[in-house]
Amino acid sequence: MPRHIRSIAVIVMVVAWWAFPIGAQPPATTPAQSHEQEHAGGQHQGMMGAGHDAGIMTGVHEMFMGYEQLTRSVTVLPDGIRTVTESADPKLAQLIKDHVTASNAHVAKGVDPGLPMESDALHAIFKYQTEIRTTVETTPAGIIVTQTSSNPEAVAALQQHAAEVTTFVREGMAAMHTAMMKKRGQ
Repeated sequence: MPRHIRSIAVIVMVVAWWAFPIGAQPPATTPAQSHEQEHAGGQHQGMMGAGHDAGIMTGVHEMFMGYEQLTRSVTVLPDGIRTVTESADPKLAQLIKDHVTASNAHVAKGVDPGLPMESDALHAIFKYQTEIRTTVETTPAGIIVTQTSSNPEAVAALQQHAAEVTTFVREGMAAMHTAMMKKRGQ
């Protein structure tokens, strides 16, 4: 089966799997309403998690779909991590930069966006956010992030999250599905 058809099939299965077992859902919105909410900076609930930011999820989805065009390296430091995430595709390179910027803003504010693939490591990063030092350098093709902490639990969370993101970059939608199942205890 061609990769793009397999990716579409995985997306359909993930959406169906996530949406149907859940009891009452908030009323559905039309595409125009969703578009208005996104541009108004709105957060919504539903299958993607409580209070997620539509912009973050859209960027995440596009990066998962283009995962084969992403490169990532992680250097484990004694007190944290240094990651380099890039793409030769200018659109994906910008999505990487936008995602990291938005994610860092959420962490700095202590606002968990409630994404469906969040892990315990990411929750710990939110918990210890005041103890984590983050530096970001953009490159023409992406971004370099260095995060350090003197708190061993924060360091462990940073290193675990870096490994999880690397798995997403390596495996794409299949890794997203696995992470969502793990979060739901399956």
